Amino acid sequence: MSMLLETNIRKMLVSGDQWASWHGYHVPVSNEYFVVWTPAGTEMHWKPGTWIAQKHQLTYFWPDAWFTIHAGYDKGGTLISGYCDVVLPNSDYTNTARELIYTDLYIDVVVRPDYSVYTKDHEVFDRAARYFPIV
Repeated sequence: MSMLLETNIRKMLVSGDQWASWHGYHVPVSNEYFVVWTPAGTEMHWKPGTWIAQKHQLTYFWPDAWFTIHAGYDKGGTLISGYCDVVLPNSDYTNTARELIYTDLYIDVVVRPDYSVYTKDHEVFDRAARYFPIV
């Protein structure tokens, strides 16, 4: 039996459609933000298809924040990727939530292995902004 509390993460689109879901485990480090560990080997269910995570991931959630942070680690524990989803704020996040849901606003900030940073998916954001007033 695991000492970590299992949770399901659901990534939603502003249309209300689910884009992705996967299981992870709460890592109790703070009451101000919430960390979920997704181990390498986890099934990742994305709208285009299911795949197996090749890296460990820590996802950081803050209640009422406009972002989530994803940090990817190789199996030896070395940081290999960083990613920030710009999202709608959600006040329902807790360290014991059986499910964490976030709504992606399409703009992403990516940290490359050399620690340079770029944003992506501007065209997806622009398309969504024409149809959904929240964007």
